[in-house]
Amino acid sequence: MQAYQCHLLGNVRQVHYNWGRPDQFHHRYEYDADNRITAAYTSRDGEHYERDAEYEYYLHGPLMRIVVGDDLASGTIGKPVQDGFGMVLNYYAGDFTNSESPLGA
Repeated sequence: MQAYQCHLLGNVRQVHYNWGRPDQFHHRYEYDADNRITAAYTSRDGEHYERDAEYEYYLHGPLMRIVVGDDLASGTIGKPVQDGFGMVLNYYAGDFTNSESPLGA
């Protein structure tokens, strides 16, 4: 069973999976003044959370970098690519090659 808690503006603040069961798992999110996600946390008990990711943005708005991992030690920097549905996809060097591109990538 899943339970969601949302902010008045519609941002998901928390997600609870199997709350009260031995395999429960929880997510919590923070947002900035522009309603962009800035941090993600996880918890096994719903009380003690660990920060698992930080999101950094360019001054003009798009996602610039996601810092993940133990102690937020590794950052990923990707070139944002917009798909046909308006979603931003972050491809990293060597992850994707467009065979139809005249540039080869």
